[in-house]
This record gives sequence, structure tokens and C-alpha cells, in this order.
Amino acid sequence: MISRILLAAWFILAGLSHAHAAPVFGLVGMLASTAIGKLVIGVALQYGASLLQKMRNKGKEQVPGIKTTIEIGGISPQSFIVGTFATAGHLPYANSWGTVNKTPNAGLCQVISLSDLPVTSISNDVWMNGAKLTRNPALGDQTLSHSWFGTGSYPFPTYTKNGFYFLFAKYFPQGSTTPDAKLSEKFGADPVRPWTNDMVGRGVAYVILTSEVERDLFKDRPQALWIVEGIALYDPRKDSSVGGSGAQRWGSPETFAFSDNPAVIIYNILRGIYFGATKVYGGDIPALRLPLSSWFAAMNECDVIVEGERQFRSGYEIRVEQEPLEVIEELLKACNARMAENGGIYKIHVGAPALPAYFFTDENVVISESQSSDPFPGLENTFNGVSASYPDQDAAWAMKDAPLRTNALYVASDDGRANIASVQFNAVPYPLQVQRLQKSLLEANRRFARQRITLPPEAWLLEPLDTASWSSTRNGYSSKIFEISAMDDLENVNQAVSLLEVDPSDYSWTPGTDKLPFTVGPISPITPAPQPIIDWYAEPAVVYDTNGKARRPAIKLSWDGVQADLQGVEYEIRLASTSAHVYRGRTDQPQTGSSIISQSLLPAETYQARGRYIPFTNRQTLWSGWLTVTTPDLRFGPEDIYPISVEQLGDDIKKTIAWMGDGTRQLILDAQRKALHNADQDFANYRDKSQVRQELTSTFGTANAEWTLDILLATGPDSALAQRVETLGVSVNGARAQWTLDIEVATGPGSALGQRLEVLEVAVLDPTTGNVALANTISLQQAQITTIDGLVTANANAIVQANTSIGEISASGTFRVQAYASPGAGWSRVGLEASAGVGGTFTTAAVFLDANTSGLSRMTVAASQFIIADPSSPTTLRQPFVFTGGEASLNVLNAGLINAGVIQGFNAKMKMDCNGGYLLFQD
Repeated sequence: MISRILLAAWFILAGLSHAHAAPVFGLVGMLASTAIGKLVIGVALQYGASLLQKMRNKGKEQVPGIKTTIEIGGISPQSFIVGTFATAGHLPYANSWGTVNKTPNAGLCQVISLSDLPVTSISNDVWMNGAKLTRNPALGDQTLSHSWFGTGSYPFPTYTKNGFYFLFAKYFPQGSTTPDAKLSEKFGADPVRPWTNDMVGRGVAYVILTSEVERDLFKDRPQALWIVEGIALYDPRKDSSVGGSGAQRWGSPETFAFSDNPAVIIYNILRGIYFGATKVYGGDIPALRLPLSSWFAAMNECDVIVEGERQFRSGYEIRVEQEPLEVIEELLKACNARMAENGGIYKIHVGAPALPAYFFTDENVVISESQSSDPFPGLENTFNGVSASYPDQDAAWAMKDAPLRTNALYVASDDGRANIASVQFNAVPYPLQVQRLQKSLLEANRRFARQRITLPPEAWLLEPLDTASWSSTRNGYSSKIFEISAMDDLENVNQAVSLLEVDPSDYSWTPGTDKLPFTVGPISPITPAPQPIIDWYAEPAVVYDTNGKARRPAIKLSWDGVQADLQGVEYEIRLASTSAHVYRGRTDQPQTGSSIISQSLLPAETYQARGRYIPFTNRQTLWSGWLTVTTPDLRFGPEDIYPISVEQLGDDIKKTIAWMGDGTRQLILDAQRKALHNADQDFANYRDKSQVRQELTSTFGTANAEWTLDILLATGPDSALAQRVETLGVSVNGARAQWTLDIEVATGPGSALGQRLEVLEVAVLDPTTGNVALANTISLQQAQITTIDGLVTANANAIVQANTSIGEISASGTFRVQAYASPGAGWSRVGLEASAGVGGTFTTAAVFLDANTSGLSRMTVAASQFIIADPSSPTTLRQPFVFTGGEASLNVLNAGLINAGVIQGFNAKMKMDCNGGYLLFQD
């Protein structure tokens, strides 16, 4: 005997394989044994349950189907999209790159996988921070924007500032076959997170989201909900080889097309979801076990147009860890559908009940078999209202409550007690479809009649989901339609059936009376209104020196500094006459409530000032209005002509010239004495010493030539010395020439010395005058570190000098550099001097450069004349700039501002006293 029974959905779970993020999973042996007969897939009572009873949330946790928060890193179960749905995706890779305006790592790149199978398309509409943005490919390649990421990377115009775009996305709905060129370019050589050549994304739908850091635009890392048209599916109605019409063919996925038809999606899950030749999800049920007459009717019923849209659509993100039956049940909920299995054949019915396949009266009921009736279910299954939630596309795909659907007559008949069934439509992101489902569920649930009877053998041809018309005098039925929810083939071939009352009118929809109003409230972040600056004021002010004397005109700006979330105050000052900005600044001590500004301000000038708060957070603030203020009439005085003390400058120049002259000579003499001292001493302080001497001589008459080389090495306790002395010399009669090179390096306790002295000298005796003509060049390089009383100092000198003399006439040129450093301070000086004299009187011109660690640097020119000339033409050569005798002379002066005490003509007929404030004209 073949038994036909109704199975609960949980019973079928045992026949489903579990999806463990492996390459192959599915309905392994789903209802594999056809001996169990005829089943209706879904939860049933003894006499069959209404769809509402099956769908309502019975206390078990309902997990919404949409993933609104991006998954970061780690191992995440695979998933893919069917129909139209939104997902935050998974973030397998992120990195930063580039510098913008000295800001390092200014660009953020996020690679976000949306589906582990190729999808049909990714919408340009994206939800971010509760607002819908639109990616605009029509804007093309914005190569000047830092976050543009190569061809196909298009901007979101919402994130625009100063003509640049700060957010881009590049779409790969079908995945890739090669690594993205831009990712490889930017991150291929990254030492920490390289984008390697095996990072292809084959078969994975993903996006590359790139952004540039900008505080006013982004409060956090950009995250989005991506709207995806899911995987391509096989629709047998579009396959002419199986009775449909079209080019689609099972086994040829390139012919598949997008579909959000719930029956089509279920059909594909039953047959198996494949990537190439690999089954990824679902069952492995052959086509012959899915009769197309049933499936075509269900698919067509889903596509019936109601109120301008297809009656039943669906979208869902399927996680491969979900049981296939769990997903199928969500999709069945989306279209008021039931499924049945009979001998391994799977049928489906969508929406209103079909026309009766069997008509009978009381005479057809086998009275010798037991009968039972359940005309009125218990209160726990008697509902007079339906609440529903669904992912709302217009509310950033958040789960939203649909309008509560109740029936006042039903409530009244239930003794005024509201009994609301709660249903969650995770795969229905369409508000009107949800309302239609609510309405039909509520009406169908009020069909209370449930019967279990036995029919004669002629009823053998009936199957679960078929309908039968029963006219019963005993029960008061007149052609009442019942759906067969379960059947049992008895030993005497009679048919025991469970019947559930149904009515096609329960599935009707009249928009004018059935549609309930619904709204979508604002969901974007609520930002506070921009804050104006409080008690903003501008008034004239004065800047005093250390002696308390008013020296500069200023403007005092003030504000209320006792405000929350206040980091600083920024301000701008402009000329009132032209609106040209003369100063922009800020203070990071806003609590002081005021600031005095003197930079770039002129005396007795009218300005305008405005300001605004700078918050710690990203909230907006407003500029104040422009306030007009006139600065005090404070002009330059005598102390403003020179920025330094002239007396002190004279002393400094004398010391600097002495450093260049006497100081240089003394340093050279000390170096020469040190060389002779080391060469002559017996090294008594050293325990070990070595010496090498080489020489060559040549003599012919009065002509002599010699070469000597001495190398000395000595070591002792905590000290070491090495010296090389080499000479070349020639002489004949009254002429001589000599070159000497002395190199010495030495170390001692806390000290080190390095010195190189090179002297090239020639001399000739004039037999007529008796004067000796002398010329030499001296090069000294010296570096020394000493430690005295625990204080370490470093000193270095470099000197190049040329000297000539004949009798009382002498001339020299010297270049000297000295640098000094100690733990407390450091300084450096560079000097260049030319000197010529007769007897003991010299004329000198020198240039000195000084710098020290206290922050002072100076260039000093010491000469009786300072001239700047342009030799490019005779005209410009005759128009030099000359400073001599304390006066500067030039032909033309172009100046934006002249600070002066007195201005007068060459003939003194016109005089302007700037300090006195008057003009004088005289003959």
C-alpha cells in the first residue's frame, strides 16, 4: 500500500543537505523516497492549515533576509542574490594610497564583494547614511579627482567639493578574469597588504569603492547598501525546446536571464544553482519531475499585472549555509504558494485556488469509514488581523512594518478580542505586494471549515493542492470549494482526504477599498542647523612695545567663547573700500573670547571683519556679518626705521672683522706651531711609536731641489696620534718655491682632533730694490672635539687664503667657515674678505653670513661702497643701485608701501614731513 500523508516542513529538513561554504551543496536526497506518497510542503494541522497559520511567527526568531552592515575580513559564508535585493556585501580588501595637499594616505580603496555568483547588474542607485545616492557614469572619467580609480570608475555627484569628486565606484557584476589594473598599480607592491596576481574575483560580483578624505563630507568610512539585480535564471517558459517560446536552454547558462519571479527562482533551486559545471546550491531534481503544466501556471500567475505591477515578485540574498527548504519557504510566502510532492513529482500552486477537479455530494462520502469535522479552530488559530514586516526599498531597505490589516467584523465576531498574526516577508521588498499578501492571508484564514472524510476509489486521481466542490445537505454546503491538503490510500482503495475550505474571492484585490495608506518618513541623518557666532564684535585697538609705547594699529575681535563643541574661531579681515582680503586667521583658544589682530593693517584705514566658530565635530557653522572698524592713526616713528640696535651692529661688525683678520691669522699660526710641535717632540707621553722618513735631494751649482716625507704614529694610554708631513722645495739664487702639506689626526680622553694644513709659497728677491716679492696660498681644514668639566664641544674651521706682498704693498683674499656646537647652543659663520694695504693701512671689503640656534640669522656686507648693477646693456649698467656713505642711490624705485620720515626733492623745493604730517613748498 502506498500511503499519502501530509508532512511538516521540519520533517523534510532531514532530507536536505546542509550548506557549509563548500563548492557543492543542495537538496541531497530531498524527498528521495517516493514511497511516502503525496505531500504538501508546509506546516499542516490534522485537517490542513491555512497559509496564515503556516506563515505567522510562532515565537521562533525571524532573521531578516537583508544584510545591512558590511562584513569585514575573516571567513564569511558564501551568498548570492536572486531577484532584486540590496546587500552591504563583504569587505575582503581595503587599503589607502596617495598624498593630497600634504595629507598622506588621502585615498581609501575598498573592494566589496556583493555576490559569490555573477549577477545581472548593479544599480547606480546606492543607499549611504540613510540617503539614496546616484552614481553618474555620464560624467565620465574624472582624472583630476584623487579618488578616481581608472576606467569604469564613476563618481557620486553628492560628494563634490570645489569642483572635485570625492567618492567613486567601479562595478564588476560578472566578476573578473584578470586582476584589476588599478589595484595592481596602487597596491601590487604594498609590503603589508599587496594586491597579488591571484586576486582576480572570478565569478564574484564586486565593486571597488574609492574615496578621498574630506572632513566636511565623510564622518566615517563610506559604507553603502548596493541594489543588485541577481543571478541569471532559467525560465522554462522561454525555452522553445520544452514547450515555451525563446532561446533559453537548461545547461546553457549564457542563455539565462534575470528573473524576480518567485516560482522561477524556486524552480531553479530545485533543479540546482550552478557556476559553470559545479553545483553551488539547491537540489538535483530532473525536469521530468517538475511538470511544466503546473510550473508554467504558477510562473504566469506571478506575472499577472495588478495595479500596474506584476502580482508577485521576490528578491533575496541566499546564504549557502541556509537549508534550501528554508529559502523555498520564504519564496512561497512571497506569492501565496503551496508545493506538493506526489510520487517524486513536484507541483506548485500560486494564489487563488484552481477550479474544482472533482464534484461530489453527501452520497459520495463513504459512511462506513470514520469522519471528522473541525468547523471552528481554537482561538490561537483564529486571527482577525495581520501585521507584516518587509525590507522597504524606500527606507534604505530596512525592515519596515506594513500597515496593520484588520477586519472590524471579524473582531466583533471574536468577542471584540484582537488576535493579530505576525508575518515577516523577508523576500518581498514591495509594499503593495505585501498588502495584497496580508489581505489574502487574513481572508483565507477565516475559512474555518476543515473536514476529514473518505471518498470512493474514483477519487484516486486527485492530488494534494487539487480542489473539490462539495454540496452537502448535512453540513449546509452548496458547491463549497475545498483544497485537498492530505490524502491516504486505504486498503480497500477508498481515499481518505483532509479538506481545507478555500474561496477564490479571498484573493481578489480592489485598490480603491483594499489598499491602505502608507508613508516613508525621513530616514537620512538629522544634522543640527548651522550655528552662528555669538556676540561677534570688532573695535579699534593698539599694540604696545615693552616700554609701553603705542607702536602699531590693530583690531580687537571678540565673541562668546563659552559654547559647547568649540575648538576654535576663524576670522577674515578685508578692506571696506574694495572688499579685498588682507588677513585670514584663527585661534585655537576660543575660551579667551577675544584676539588682537595687527598683521597687514594700516593706520587710519577702514576695514571689515567677520568670524565663525570651528567645532570639534563635523557640524556646520555660519559666518557672521561683516562689521566695519577703523584702525587708530599710528604711524612709524624713529625706532621703526631700523629693526636692530645700530650701536650693537657696529660692535658686531668690528668683532666679525677681527675674527676674519687677526682670528684667521692666529688660527693658521697655531696650526703651524702644532705641526712643528708634534714633529719635534720625543713622544714621551706615548708607550709605542713608529716613524718613517723618506727624502730625495738634487743639487747642481746653486740650484737645489728636495722632497721629504715623514709619517709618525704613536699610541699610549687613552691616546693615539698619526701625522704625515710632506714637503717639496726648490731654490736657485734669490728665488725659491715650496709646498708643504701637514695632516694630523689625534685622539685623547674625551677629545679628537683632525687637521690638514697646506701651504704653497713662492718668493723672489728683487736685486734692484732689495725687496722680496712674496706670494702664497694657505688652506687649513680643522675639526676638533673637546671635553672640559664634562661639557662636550665641537668646533670646525675651513680656511682658504691667498696673500701677496712686495715691500710695503700687500693684498690678500680670505674665505673662512667656522661652525660650533655644544649641548646648549650652536652657531655658524661664513666670511669672505678682500684686503689691500700700504704699510699698516688697509682697505677691506667683506661679506659675513651668521646663524645661531637662538633663531637669528644675518648677512653683513662691510664695504665703503655696495653696488648692484645689471651688465646686460649699457643703459642698465649706468643705472646701478649704490650704497655708500650711509646713503642708498638708485634711478627708479617701485614700491607698494614706503615707510619714511621725510621725503623731499633733489633741489629741496618740495618737502613732505610724513611724521609731522605736512607738505612744504619753497623757492
